Amino acid sequence: MPNIEEIWKKNLGNLLQRAAAGDQNARKALWTHYEKPMTEYARQFTDEQTAQNAARKALGKALTAANAANFEEYLRESIRQEVKPAVPAAPVSPAPPVTPAAPVKKKSKVLPAILGLAVAAAAIFGGIQVYRSMSEDDGKPTAQNEPSAAPAETPAEAPAETPAETSTPAPVVKEQRVIWAEEPGLAAEEIELIRAPGQSDYEETGYPMEWENYAQNNGLDHGLIAYRNGRILTISSFDRQKTVLTQNVGSDSGLPVYDLLLDSYAITVRMGDPNIFWIFADNFSNAERYALGGMGGYFPPNEYDEAQNRIMYPGGTDPVTAPDGAHVYFADRYFDGSPETLYIADSQGYVYDKREENYPQDFINGFYSYRNKPIRAEEFETPDPTVRYGIKRIEDGTAVTDAVYEQVMYYTDGYCAVKKDGKWGFIDEQGNEVTDFIWDMVTPVYQGKAYVGINGIFGILDLKQTLDNGIPVTEETVYGDNIPQAGPKEDRTGPIGELTVKVTNLNSRSQPTTYAEKLAKVKDGMVYSVYEYVYSDMDGYTWYRIGDGRWIADEGGKWVDYTPY
Repeated sequence: MPNIEEIWKKNLGNLLQRAAAGDQNARKALWTHYEKPMTEYARQFTDEQTAQNAARKALGKALTAANAANFEEYLRESIRQEVKPAVPAAPVSPAPPVTPAAPVKKKSKVLPAILGLAVAAAAIFGGIQVYRSMSEDDGKPTAQNEPSAAPAETPAEAPAETPAETSTPAPVVKEQRVIWAEEPGLAAEEIELIRAPGQSDYEETGYPMEWENYAQNNGLDHGLIAYRNGRILTISSFDRQKTVLTQNVGSDSGLPVYDLLLDSYAITVRMGDPNIFWIFADNFSNAERYALGGMGGYFPPNEYDEAQNRIMYPGGTDPVTAPDGAHVYFADRYFDGSPETLYIADSQGYVYDKREENYPQDFINGFYSYRNKPIRAEEFETPDPTVRYGIKRIEDGTAVTDAVYEQVMYYTDGYCAVKKDGKWGFIDEQGNEVTDFIWDMVTPVYQGKAYVGINGIFGILDLKQTLDNGIPVTEETVYGDNIPQAGPKEDRTGPIGELTVKVTNLNSRSQPTTYAEKLAKVKDGMVYSVYEYVYSDMDGYTWYRIGDGRWIADEGGKWVDYTPY
C-alpha cells in the first residue's frame, strides 16, 4: 500500500497546475504541506522570523513558477536566495591556530559530510591525536599518545569554516494560529445560517438546511448563509462560493428567521404584527413582498393520550411519529411561572419518560435547551435579564451544562455555540468550553466550520480542524495583535442631521420596525444625531437611526423634530 508521501508526490503535479490556475484549495493544500518543513530548512541560516518570511516568499513564487519534478529543490534554492546575506561564506585562508576546547556535545545535523572529512583530515595530518576508547588489557578507558602541544587546527567538532554551526540557538516556540477556511474580511451587520422551519413535534437531526428535505428538493445541499449590510440582504452558499441572492429587500425585512425552500421558490419571513413575507421565485430571484396579519391561524397543540401512553396529533386519532429513530416530544406550556411537564417518546410516539422542565426548546441532534427558571407570558414583551440557559440530553435528561449561559444555539458536528459575558464561544458534547469567549456573533457549525465575527468583520473558522490539531482557540491564536476594527456605522458615514424628541418615553428599537427588539426609551427634549432615515409603508412611520442598531419612529412630525444638515 503506498504511503502518504507517495500519494502526495503522485498528485503534486496536478496540485501545482490547479494552484497556478488560481485554485485556492490547491494553494492552501500546498502551503499547509510545505510551510513548516521549509521554515525549518531556512532556520539553519537565520532567525525564526526571517526563516518564516523566507519560506513564505519562496512558496509564493514556487506556486506559479515550479513544476513537480523540481518543486522542493526550487523551494530550497529560493530560500537560500532570500537569506543569502545571512549564509556565511567559506573562508579563503586557513583558520589561525587556537587553543583546543571541549568538544561540543551536539553534532551538526546540517553538514555531516564536511565534518566527517574534517575529522579524517585532522587524523591524517596529526593535528588531533587519536584516543583509543577501551584498553585491550583491562577493558577500562585509557588514553593513548597524550597530546603534548596544542593542535594546529580547530577541533573537528566545531570547524572554523562554519561558525554558524558552533552553537545551537535557543529554541523558538512557533506562534500558533487557528485554521481559517476563509480569513476574516467579510463586513456584515448581521449574519446567520438559514434554517428550514423544522418540526415542533419531534427531534430534528443533521444540518438546519436538511430539515424537512427542503434543501434536497431545491438542489441546495451546501447550506445557506444570509448576511446583511444596511438594507442589502445577501444569501449565498456557506463558503460564499455560490451567491443565490443579493438584493435591496427593504429596511423592514431584517434577516430571515423562517424559511421555506421549495421546488421553485423560497419564502423568508420576519415575524411580527404584521408579518413580512418575502417570496423569491427561481431560487431567490425576483423578490415580492407581502404583509400578512398572522401565520395561518391558530394551531391546537398535540396531546398526550394517557390510556395509550402515546403522543397524538390534535383530536387524538393519529400518533406523532418521527423518521430515522428520532425522539418524539411534547411539552405542556403554561407560561405562568410553573415548570412544564415534558414527555419524551420513542420514534413511534410511545412515552418512556416524563420530566419537569423549564421551557425546553430546540430538540436537535440528541440535545435540547432549558432555562434556569420557568417562563412567564410577560417575558415576550419585557425580557427577563436574569434568565440563563443550559443544554440537556434528550435520551435521559442529564445536564450537559448548567443553565449559566446568556444564549445557546444547538449542536451540529459535535459543537454548540454559547454566549457568556456578552461574547460567543463553543462547547463540545461533554459541556467543555473548547474556545475562549471572543466573538460578537457566530453561526452554528456547518461541516466543521462556523462564521465568527468581531467588530462587524467575519471569517470562516475551521473549528474542527483547529481543535483536532490541538490548537487552542484564544483571542491571541485567532487574531493576535490584529483584531479587526470596522468601527460603528456612524463613524464611517457621518451624521446627516439631528432630531429633538417631543414626547415622553418614546421606544427605540434594534431595527426600523415595530416588531423589532425594544431598546432603551428616549425622553422628551433629548437631541440625537441622525445617520439614516427610512419610511415604512407598512406602519406609516418614518424611522430615524440614531446609533448603530438603534432606531426611533416618528408619525408625521408628532414625536420628533428633524433638522437635516
